Amino acid sequence: VIVIYESVRPQITILWRIPGTTIYRSTKQESSGSFVPNVFIARIGSSLYFANASFVKDMLLAYVSDLEGVNPTEYMVLEMT
Repeated sequence: VIVIYESVRPQITILWRIPGTTIYRSTKQESSGSFVPNVFIARIGSSLYFANASFVKDMLLAYVSDLEGVNPTEYMVLEMT
């Protein structure tokens, strides 16, 4: 049951760049990062398929909406490893 729950609701992590580098880290792990102007970057923690596509879409749109005042989004980059 836990495996099914985790695959239907994958972890989504917002990433930002560490200044002076080409390294991107989670906003929760790195406090001194900066957003790429007008670009929203996120990591999705599991495979995307029919059972979780709607959840992922809704969460990404909610994150973009929450960050609108900080970094208006024109482009979205998804890391799906």
